[in-house]
Amino acid sequence: MEQRRYILFIVVSTAIVFGWMRVAPMLFPQMAQGPAPQQQPADDQADAPDGDPVADKTDAGDNADGDAPDAAPGDAEATPAVEPAEESFAEFPRETVKLGSLDPESGYYMEVVLTSEGAAVQSVNLNDPRYRTLDGDNGPLSIVGNNGGTTLRTLATAIPQFDTLLREHGLTLETVDWKIVERSRSDDAVTFEYPSPDGKLVVRKHYRLSKGDPETRDSNPQGYLLDFDIEIENLGDDRAQASYDLQGPVGLPLENVDNARTFIEIKVGALEDTRDPEDVTSISLTADSVADQIAEERANNDPKAVDVWRDPLKYIGVDVQYFAALVMPGGDQLGDTDGDGIPNQYFTEARPVLISKAGKQERSDISVVMTSRPIELAAGGTVKDTFQVYLGPKRTKLLEPFGADGIITFGWFPFISVAMLKLMNFFHYQLYLPYALSIILLTVIVRGAMFPISRKQAIGAQKMKEIQPKLQELKKKYSNEPEKFLKEQGELFRKHNYHPLSGCLPALLQLPIFIGLYNALYNAVDLRMARFLWIDNLAAPDALFPLGFTVPFLGWTEFNVLPIITVGLFLVQQRMFMPPATTEEQELQQKMMNYMMVFMGALFYRVPAGLCIYFIASSTWGIAERKLLEKFAPAPKPTDPPADAGRKSDKDAPEEPRKPGLLERLLEAADQAKQQPAGTITSGNASRGQKGNKKRKRSRR
Repeated sequence: MEQRRYILFIVVSTAIVFGWMRVAPMLFPQMAQGPAPQQQPADDQADAPDGDPVADKTDAGDNADGDAPDAAPGDAEATPAVEPAEESFAEFPRETVKLGSLDPESGYYMEVVLTSEGAAVQSVNLNDPRYRTLDGDNGPLSIVGNNGGTTLRTLATAIPQFDTLLREHGLTLETVDWKIVERSRSDDAVTFEYPSPDGKLVVRKHYRLSKGDPETRDSNPQGYLLDFDIEIENLGDDRAQASYDLQGPVGLPLENVDNARTFIEIKVGALEDTRDPEDVTSISLTADSVADQIAEERANNDPKAVDVWRDPLKYIGVDVQYFAALVMPGGDQLGDTDGDGIPNQYFTEARPVLISKAGKQERSDISVVMTSRPIELAAGGTVKDTFQVYLGPKRTKLLEPFGADGIITFGWFPFISVAMLKLMNFFHYQLYLPYALSIILLTVIVRGAMFPISRKQAIGAQKMKEIQPKLQELKKKYSNEPEKFLKEQGELFRKHNYHPLSGCLPALLQLPIFIGLYNALYNAVDLRMARFLWIDNLAAPDALFPLGFTVPFLGWTEFNVLPIITVGLFLVQQRMFMPPATTEEQELQQKMMNYMMVFMGALFYRVPAGLCIYFIASSTWGIAERKLLEKFAPAPKPTDPPADAGRKSDKDAPEEPRKPGLLERLLEAADQAKQQPAGTITSGNASRGQKGNKKRKRSRR
């Protein structure tokens, strides 16, 4: 009996032990893990040779050269090297590095803040006093790093050969902290490096920032360039292959979003012609388009729904209204070193990325990701790709050296916009006038150049007032004969030497000027934060005071007085110079024009204050000009002289009637054709008909 109980005890105990061995790791996983890997002390990391991966002391006790360490004194025998069960990853402290300075007198144009997390750019802050934030604190403007809702960072780099091993530890090359090579660290340069967990590869990123000339900030781009390169080294004895994904600029500033016309856009300069490195095709993609493409890709599982650029790149990046962040690959992207007929470009493709989606889709944050070509690494070999990143204002002279001035879009009349910008800058920098007065002086020049046309318009308006009663008589007389009325109206206009389109010419000529100035103001970074009276920013609405509420349907939150003054002057001009209505139809038309002016005021309510200043100055000039012309214009010559006037000199003779226009000649021809009896033909047609009969007779014979 005792023996049976003993055997049963042994069996049950064994079952409990084996069962516990199976269940315990699931209930208490931390008990089943081995000891944490022991990392190299920070002092040893800092003293590691430049360019070599930092050795992990848990890796069988190997030193940085891969040889087994000597036995310590007193040990009977050195412990043999043992291969670990799995690769371990190197851990380094998280640090930030600042290149450049926020002092405008330092020679630097900006301060670049780098982080060891992903060896990426955390922020770039401009030190130019003209480029401050618009949020009221007047701090330095940050070109990138303004999106706190994302972990993505500018110039973060992913390498599949590293990330596959790091994911086992819940990390990637973009989230792990890289080592800072201390000997490379200075005020304008630093190097980050990170070894692959299997010890076969090491990647390095070198950053360098140059000084610029403060006197040429607006024409020399040197101070706005951040140079960096990606270097991958093969530490093994066998050939290896690698590739990388480079994250583009992230978090550009969205300013004055309620009144802005454009938001973040992707800008690509593609070298489609592989024979001409200067032939750059500019491509633009809005945040709204990117969000739609990615939504379509996800809904239909269709990767082709998203734009992909595979041509060699001159530049690629993102921009906002006044600033840009562009990545420019170095070297010859069109070169064919291996002779296979295919350019040896850095990237096989680049595609847009939706960083974060906003409530209003067009305000979403977007960027680009560039995928490199497969990189072949010989044993002990190294491959380095070099880049420059432009981080600064959108000025033509700053972007021209890189062929990137195409990112500045001036719309339909770019030559007018460029000319106006040059004039305004001349008045500001050479005559030392504020930009508001420069706009007014520009208005005076434009309206002065158009004075001959305006004078002709005023004379035509005066003639129209004189012939208005006769025109009404013709309308009554030929109310049932529209063709006859048009003919007599043309005769009346010709008799008084009046052209009906003469009044439209000044408006048509001012339209390109209006569009050109409108686009110039939206692209003129100098008007950003330019002050005048109560206006803090000529590139935005004047915002006299906040309303304290939001206007329904329109979304207005501020009271803008300049658009109201502009529309008021438009209405005054219309009332002063439009001839009085003589029929109900004309009265209705004038009322409709008044309503259109009010509607235009609603559209103008959020235009830049600089544009309103132009319209106010132009309207004031037009009112004064018309009044002066009416006061000093000579009295009109009589067109119907009395019968007993006698013989007059050529000087006193009335003006010769205007020659009939094309429309009048067509109406006259139509009227003549209508008066001919049916079946009649002209002499020319008759002669042709006779010849045709003769030909038919010959054919019968």
